[in-house]
This record gives sequence, structure tokens and C-alpha cells, in this order.
Amino acid sequence: MKHISTIILICSWSIFALGQKTSSLKVWEDSMVTIAPIILNGETDSVRYAAHAHFISILRAALKEEGSFKYPFKQLNTIAKLSPSDRSFRIFNWNLPRDDGTYEYFGIIQRYNKQYKNYQVFVLEDGSADIGKGDQKVLSGKSWYGAHYYSMVEMKKKRSKYYLLLGWDGNDRMSNKKIIDVLSFGKAGQPVFGKAVLGTPLGFKNRLVFEYHERASMSVQFKPEYKMIVYDHLSGNTEAVSGQAAFQGPDGSYDGLRYKRGKWHYVKDIDARNPKGRKKDKYNDPQKIVK
Repeated sequence: MKHISTIILICSWSIFALGQKTSSLKVWEDSMVTIAPIILNGETDSVRYAAHAHFISILRAALKEEGSFKYPFKQLNTIAKLSPSDRSFRIFNWNLPRDDGTYEYFGIIQRYNKQYKNYQVFVLEDGSADIGKGDQKVLSGKSWYGAHYYSMVEMKKKRSKYYLLLGWDGNDRMSNKKIIDVLSFGKAGQPVFGKAVLGTPLGFKNRLVFEYHERASMSVQFKPEYKMIVYDHLSGNTEAVSGQAAFQGPDGSYDGLRYKRGKWHYVKDIDARNPKGRKKDKYNDPQKIVK
């Protein structure tokens, strides 16, 4: 009840402050800074979802304000904010932990549409619970494979652009996930998730989903100097659990994706040793590839 009362007071204060001379974007940001931690740390699902409902309504209102596209929202430390180099759009992205150990993910894309010369706002809705692994599916923002993104990689081939999104999913009490998804934009500017450019031993997929034991730690990183993504190879600790995702973890070897002609080609068993006398391979420098 304490958290819900706090949310009500914040919203009332925001409405009052907007009638004053104060910058409206600063007022919106101050309100969200106070509410955002409750989404993560509220005592119950109902408290966290109430905080989220107020948070997203404020954020959507703020993004309609003139000048919001360039406003940095620097104080929103619990919210991921990612943009490409040309600043043509940005993604606001966050998660809500639930009492049962699972997570729900949320996102908003704010984008400038050059064709229509206006700013667009798209709310992303987490549909991952009904999608399954979804490595072959192309998805819209209304049924998005939810994740908390920590990195964006911009790629361009001729006139087409797409963006790799590297994300984390707390999944449940048994396992976590790392996700590599592909974002592009349709003719009307709407976000499209999934593109068959990600290599695997079984061919190219629209997205990659790695599931591993919740006490393990998996690294998925982009190395821009090599146009390569390097990630931990996952395997079971024993034959009995091999192939069961919730029991998998890094085994000390590394695989990767190497960019070539618009696609990311699968590279198996990246050698992290670089032994003496061996001709140096620019893709296999352990100091630059593997962390």
C-alpha cells in the first residue's frame, strides 16, 4: 500500500507541476525516476504492475512532447536506452520480475520517419510466452520476443539497414536466456523483429535463443574490430543432462558469428589459445575476442 500511495502522490504532483513554468520533460523524468525502482523492487506483482502502468503512461506522454526526441532522460538508470549511430530512433527497454520467478519485458521505440517527416512511437508487447523458441518467426512489435537489451549492432547492405539486438532474459527459476534478435523497419516505419541472417549449424535463423542454467553466466558480445559476435558454447555437465537447456552452461569453448555479405556466418570452436609458432589469425586473438 505504501508503494501505491507513493505512485498516486507522484502522479498528482506531476499534473500540478506541469501547470507551472517548469520544463514538462524534466517533470515527466523526475516522476519516472521515482516510479521505476518500484517496477523492479515492489513487494508484490500487483504493486509492480501498478507502478509499471503509471510509468509507461508517463513515458508515452513525455514522448509526445515537442523536443522529446533529443531529450536524453539521463536519470532513468534502471531503463535501457539504445540508439544507432545516426540517432534515427531509440529503444526504451525494461523488465518486470514476477513472484513466480519469471519476467515480463517492455519496450517503446521512438523513431523519426523521414518519408512522413514525423515522429512515431511504437509500444512493444511481450509475446514470448506464446512464441516458444521462435527462431524461425518474423514478429511485429505487438507480439515481440521480449528481452532486456544491452547492446545494438548496426548493419547496412546497399540501401537496406538492420540492427542486431543482444539481450538477456531471466526466464524462470531454472534457467536464463541470451537472445540475438534482428530489428528492421517496414515501409510505414513499423518495427519488424526477425531476419534470416543469423548462422547456425542448421542454417540461417531469424533470431538465436540460448538457454542455460540460472546459476551459470553466458557471454554474448560483439567485437566491432572484427565484425564478429563471440559467445560461450553451451553443453551439459554430464551425458544425462546433455541437451537439456536448463542444465547447460559454458564449457570453456567459444563459437561465433562472422559478418560477410549481409549475413552472420556461424563459426565453430574459436581457438582462444593462439599457441607459439602458429600464424596469427586476426579472429583468434584471445585478448581481443574472449572475455
